[in-house]
Amino acid sequence: MSAICGIFNLDGKPVRREEIEAMMKPMANWGPDSSGIWVDGPVGLGQLSHRATAGNATQRLGHNCRLAAVADMRLDNRDDLLSSLNCPTSEWSTTDLDILIRAFERWRGGAFARMYGDFAAAVWDNQYRRLYIGTDHYGSRPVYYSMLSDKVLLATTIRSLFAMLRRPSLCDERVADYLLATTTRPGNTFFSGISRLPAGHWASFEASRALAVEYWSPTNVSVSVPTKEEERLRVFRELFRAAVACRVRAHGKVGIRLSGGLDSSSVACVAARELATTGATLHAFSAVPLDCHARPARPRLILDETHLIEELRRRELNLDVSYIRAEGWTPISMLELDFESCSRPLYAARNRYWIRAILVAAREKGIRVLLSGQHGNATISWRAEGYLASLLASGHLGTFWDEMKYRRRQGIDWRSLLAVSLTPLMPNLLWTMWQRVRTGRDPRLLSYISPKFARSMGRIDWTRSGTSEVLRVRPRPDENRRRTMDWTRSEMGEMEPALCAEVGIEPADPTRDRRLVEYCLSLPITEYVAPGQSRMLIRRAMEGTLPPAILWNTSLGVQGSDAALRLSVEVHKMRNDINAMRNSVASRYLDIAGMMQELQRLGTTRQWTRANLDGLLRAYSLGRFCTWYG
Repeated sequence: MSAICGIFNLDGKPVRREEIEAMMKPMANWGPDSSGIWVDGPVGLGQLSHRATAGNATQRLGHNCRLAAVADMRLDNRDDLLSSLNCPTSEWSTTDLDILIRAFERWRGGAFARMYGDFAAAVWDNQYRRLYIGTDHYGSRPVYYSMLSDKVLLATTIRSLFAMLRRPSLCDERVADYLLATTTRPGNTFFSGISRLPAGHWASFEASRALAVEYWSPTNVSVSVPTKEEERLRVFRELFRAAVACRVRAHGKVGIRLSGGLDSSSVACVAARELATTGATLHAFSAVPLDCHARPARPRLILDETHLIEELRRRELNLDVSYIRAEGWTPISMLELDFESCSRPLYAARNRYWIRAILVAAREKGIRVLLSGQHGNATISWRAEGYLASLLASGHLGTFWDEMKYRRRQGIDWRSLLAVSLTPLMPNLLWTMWQRVRTGRDPRLLSYISPKFARSMGRIDWTRSGTSEVLRVRPRPDENRRRTMDWTRSEMGEMEPALCAEVGIEPADPTRDRRLVEYCLSLPITEYVAPGQSRMLIRRAMEGTLPPAILWNTSLGVQGSDAALRLSVEVHKMRNDINAMRNSVASRYLDIAGMMQELQRLGTTRQWTRANLDGLLRAYSLGRFCTWYG
């Protein structure tokens, strides 16, 4: 991970070098290898570099007589770009940043759409007196900006913008979206006047105008796929291997966040074999619960996936596994440290303790690049959510009944099957009543938001519920995949880079590789399903490679399965903190009484549903964030 920042004074006033230095200071941990500052009249750019992969090994601030650029990037289609730019082969060892500058000389802002990889960049075009910023299709590398009356500020972190801004107020719209666990408006942050460049976008700024362009979206992706099933599978295997291979070309050790699931296990298997060609080891880190003998709340859930990971370790001899118990850590440990890193409340506090524990363990082993399969659910192993409901709705009753029988033989109970088949088709009112009976809370609230605040933000309007996108929290069957991808592009891109930069590690997820994502989105749904089975694309592709115990496992691993146990020792502290929130700005946003009632239930029964646990931790995190920010 590297970091960038910049200032463009719209009134022509010269930028002082000290201003760029002030913006770079809060990001010092992002660039331990090198740094650079470029200032020319009304524009100044800064970069802190972390040498993790081959393309950015000698990356520096780049400029020529017309263009100056800073970037945090790893290009995956270097050869294609250099060929399109007609660069001689003698120059193909050039850095990713130099390729960016050459691409801008040819295509200006259109260069961003032609670049495949993880990147965030800022380019000053002196000829047109225009500043460009851009980020990759998944928003893997963030760019925050603030457009004031006399200047434009940009940086990898919000804290860097604070160095040049008066203290901004919290953004009520973003707070409401966060508490309701709904996808926020693209670009929204928790601070008024500060925006994040949305994934798949680039923007340009001039003295007289600003322009934002969306160059990639999961809703309009379509690439050609072979007509024969065998050929489609062959192409997928090649794309998947290439996605992993370009992320393991690291300067230093490569690690992976590993569970026993299909996604991370598939990435680990391919990565281990790529590294084995050079005699390198893949270092795996897996979180295990404190209580390994606990019984799951319902059938087909796995609380401890150690036995599956051991199956993989026995097959891949260069796989070194470290099991992380995170003893003494809880979901609310070190919240303030997370706020310092991310400048926002946590979106999944239930998982933060084991994620941070893995990052610390990876740093201690000297890991430079940490792989994952975090986004596989929407790409390589899509479950085809809504498939049963779509069969029912389209009148394919015979196929629907066969699927129900297949899944019953796998041990899935009738109640669960009917729920996934019927609830997506229910009218909103009926679905709301069902969810209220099941969870004890109205699903339109999903969390402990103050009803008064929700009404003031237009989030509760019972007379129009379901007629407006912002009010409808239950997606249609055909929306699930897109909304999952939109959510991960929004939330993961904000927090993951900051947490990894804190420990000097670059995150890398092959399952969000642009070429792979576009191919997966273009495949017919039949590639993902088989009689009684889902996630069939990756199962077919990895047959003979993954251990059968992992390949055909239909149970679900539970992340943070011991979160409630760990949290039980924090009840007294949480009670005091929530009481203190009554006298802070958090009381405007939160249902304090509801939070105390849920906390009391934990103290007496020590049993929480996942929905209520996530809702309470989300609200608690916001309250603590308000206190931290003041």
